[in-house]
Amino acid sequence: MGQYIKSLSIKKKILGGFFVVLTLLAVVGYVSYSTISSSTDGFIEYRQTARNTNLSGRVQANLLDARIAAKNFFKNGDEKYLPDFEQRFGMVKEFVNQAEESLNNPDHKNMVSNVAKELIEYEEGFGKVVKIMQERNNLVNNILAKVGLHIVNEQLSPLMNQGNTNAANAVKHMLLVRLYVMKFLEDNQMSHVQRVESEFGLLNKFLERLPSSVKENTEKYREGFGRVVDIILDRNTIIEGTLDRIGPEVAVQIEDLKLEIKDRQDTLGPELQAANVRGTSIVIIISIVAIAIGVMFSLVISNSVTKPVLQANNMMQELGKGKLGTRLNLDSKDEIGQMGIAMDSFANSLQEIVTTMDNVADGNLEVNVRKLDDNDEITPSVNKIIQSLKDLKDETAYMTDEALKGNLKYRGDAHKFNGGYKEIVDGFNNTLEAFVEPIQESADVLNTMSTGDLTAQMNGSYNGDF
Repeated sequence: MGQYIKSLSIKKKILGGFFVVLTLLAVVGYVSYSTISSSTDGFIEYRQTARNTNLSGRVQANLLDARIAAKNFFKNGDEKYLPDFEQRFGMVKEFVNQAEESLNNPDHKNMVSNVAKELIEYEEGFGKVVKIMQERNNLVNNILAKVGLHIVNEQLSPLMNQGNTNAANAVKHMLLVRLYVMKFLEDNQMSHVQRVESEFGLLNKFLERLPSSVKENTEKYREGFGRVVDIILDRNTIIEGTLDRIGPEVAVQIEDLKLEIKDRQDTLGPELQAANVRGTSIVIIISIVAIAIGVMFSLVISNSVTKPVLQANNMMQELGKGKLGTRLNLDSKDEIGQMGIAMDSFANSLQEIVTTMDNVADGNLEVNVRKLDDNDEITPSVNKIIQSLKDLKDETAYMTDEALKGNLKYRGDAHKFNGGYKEIVDGFNNTLEAFVEPIQESADVLNTMSTGDLTAQMNGSYNGDF
């Protein structure tokens, strides 16, 4: 891994580092999104489940109120309970429709569909009972109550007041008939119907001796009561066979539905909580791993860049101090590694130049520094110094040879040199001049004296031993 990173360029390292960081961020973002999405779905399901539980409870409550209103109507026959029933039952149907739309579980949908069907049957049955009760109330109020009161008060009582014993007995049995009719209307016991029929049988014995109009009204009363009995029996059949059957069945189904939904809600809550904890833990773990990987890559990449840069900086400082022994020896293949190779090569070149100059300083002028490049400016300058020294050496050697040969007229060619080298050659020439002039004048004096003229002498002004 380390060698692979070392072989990459800095650009690739930086881009690779960004790619790794972005990849880790993408992984963390995806896991976080998945966790949040899963939690959101769970919360939506939990909320829907709680809403369905609430709907089931509201169906239960309103159905109970509707059944109570129906019972009160059945018991008292008072139509003041009908608006309460219609309101409550309407809310039951509305909540059932809402539950049928919001439920997703097929079994729960089937349960609600069955409840909706049974509610339709219940409502139809209740409607029939209402019509029957209205007919019953009409018969009771307009036939039994009025005809019965007319028979007793307007037909039999006047006759009884006249001392008619048959009318007195008829009043007795008619009152008993009305009494047991009222009892039947209250509790619908067939024993009361039997007692009514028995009293009618006894009443008929006395009606034979009374005016025919009394008997006609009595028969009308009896027929009305028979119709009321039939109506009440039909009503009770509907109540017992339909309403009292469907009401508890629907209540049980709604209770079962509510309990199943509640069980799912109770199960979903801990599952959702555990999923949230698990999702949070996964996000934390992945985030920690991502941070660790990111830190690791950052350290590896930063070390692969900063460490050799620091080494290069130290080497440059050493070079600045004139110390040429430091080498980077980087094994990296990136731009910094290439820079290290160039710096090592530069230091080697400087070291070679220094070695060459040491040889020159020791008098070895046969050395030469190889040219590194067509644009190399250092090597030509060094070689120029060496060549100048060689030329100076050759020139002085030639001057020395000529002097040794007695040719004191030869002078070094100072025009071939510049600067200090020219001054050296001029110095040699001036030195020769300082020697040659007194020697030449001495030679002239000796030549004169050789002719016998001993008056000859040197006239020049010379320094030192001359």
